[in-house]
Amino acid sequence: MLGQGPREYGIERTRWTLASLLQALTGLSVHSEAGLWQVFQRLDIRYRQGWSFLVSPDPLTEVKLAYLEAARARAQADPERVRLLYLDELTFYRLPTPAPCWADACLTRGPKAQLAAGSNTKARIGATLDHVSGQVCYLLRSKFGVSQLCMFYQMIREAYPDAQEIYLVQDCWPVHFLPAVTQTAARLHLSLLPLPTYSSWRNPIEKLWRWLKQDVLHMHGWAQDWLQTKSQVACFLDQFLEPNSQVLRYVGLPY
Repeated sequence: MLGQGPREYGIERTRWTLASLLQALTGLSVHSEAGLWQVFQRLDIRYRQGWSFLVSPDPLTEVKLAYLEAARARAQADPERVRLLYLDELTFYRLPTPAPCWADACLTRGPKAQLAAGSNTKARIGATLDHVSGQVCYLLRSKFGVSQLCMFYQMIREAYPDAQEIYLVQDCWPVHFLPAVTQTAARLHLSLLPLPTYSSWRNPIEKLWRWLKQDVLHMHGWAQDWLQTKSQVACFLDQFLEPNSQVLRYVGLPY
């Protein structure tokens, strides 16, 4: 029932309420909203926030996923000669982002995210995550366009000098496939594997960005020290410059 919605049961609503569920459910000994709530607690059914989701319209989804799975199998079978790297870019800002914190419940509001006057300066990171080792390679710049991406590709090639095959799994950001970028990738013998459109959850490095935000960028205290903010971001990423099973565990990859 929860997966279908009230209109399937003749109730003119888009979301279930406890009252509408009681109306639609038959054969139960529960007759009050409080009683149904207690049943839900025992069954671990919760009132949860919905989230936006866009189904990929990419007609080549199955083909792209097949190539990705084949590259994964090659990297797992021969991790020294074949590397599968998840690549992505992230923008972060000088000012902290508000986030939940533990605080005295007697306070009328939660802790403050301390801001500062001036423009909210931003920077960009490009990074890769090794599917087998968990090793991270990154480049931090004020912007991340064609020249920075080509520079980063050179860094990736230098980070894996013995690899005979390097596959880069990345989203469909147009810059990834501009002629100058693809020519650089070809010159460095990097194979670009595009993900299906609107499928960021297929890229495990997105969870590394989440970790970075949780540990460094949310509620930080360096709003007036942009160099310190960037330094703390770099320090966080530096701990993964060598093979690391901890990051594999966090992003959900085998380790």
